[in-house]
Amino acid sequence: MPQAGTWEPSDSVVTIKRSLALPLRNANEEERALRASEQMYRELVENASDLIYVIDLQGNFTSINRAAQRISGYTRAEALKMNIAQLVASEYLESARQMIQKALRGEPATTSDLEIVTKDGRRVMLEISHRLVLQNGIPRGTHAIARDITERKVLEDQLRRSERKFSTLVENSPDIISRLDRDLRYIYISPALERIWDVATDRFIGRTPSEIALTGYDWKSFEESCQEAFSTGQIVVREFVHEERHFRSRVIPELNPDGVSVKGCSYIYAPAGQAGEYAPLAANPYRGCVVPWPRFGPHGGLFV
Repeated sequence: MPQAGTWEPSDSVVTIKRSLALPLRNANEEERALRASEQMYRELVENASDLIYVIDLQGNFTSINRAAQRISGYTRAEALKMNIAQLVASEYLESARQMIQKALRGEPATTSDLEIVTKDGRRVMLEISHRLVLQNGIPRGTHAIARDITERKVLEDQLRRSERKFSTLVENSPDIISRLDRDLRYIYISPALERIWDVATDRFIGRTPSEIALTGYDWKSFEESCQEAFSTGQIVVREFVHEERHFRSRVIPELNPDGVSVKGCSYIYAPAGQAGEYAPLAANPYRGCVVPWPRFGPHGGLFV
């Protein structure tokens, strides 16, 4: 038994072992945490709905996830033997090259649209963002995330065609068709206004009926009809005479997606002949019905 105050070699050995064990234990814990983090990252990449891939400086694929395999039709083994130029549609090759070069120069990531040709010959439109991959500070390639936007592009194209067709119909309608926002400010009025009332449409845009105060027209009654459409969510029919011409009109409230809150309204003036001799509603497809109005985006308003 050692006496109090004496030094035993065994005490030093235990202390040294304990001091060495702490860094080793911490290093092991850090390594396990790193492996767990890498595994989680791999699972996120593999199970992502977007295409994720990496290409080297020559454009050869070095990694692709499951979504990229599913959408392109190529297996991982097949893709890793391919160059991105073999996948991108020929007319988009220059755009792809420029996008990759920007990433290799270290420029901020930007999003571009390009088409690929799948293994079975289908064309898929992708929205792609590239960023630089560095290894020890040296560029090694680019990492990309891509999303299949084929369906969205088809819908956008259909919408553009619909807008052109709708615009042509409205611009050439014999009726005066206008649109007001929730504050009763005009955001559109058709050219028929100038043909029927000889008033420039520019005079209306951005102003309320009371601010315009067109001579001989009962704007107060019109604004009351708009407010009624707002409060009830129902179409309000008006008949009036202006400059000895008879009109039948409808104030049509536009609803939010929930079908309840009124965003605004549109207004259709249907000119008639003599008093009580209104043209048949079937003569113009816009009379008495709500029509899609995609052209004006999120303004909302009354269709009048």
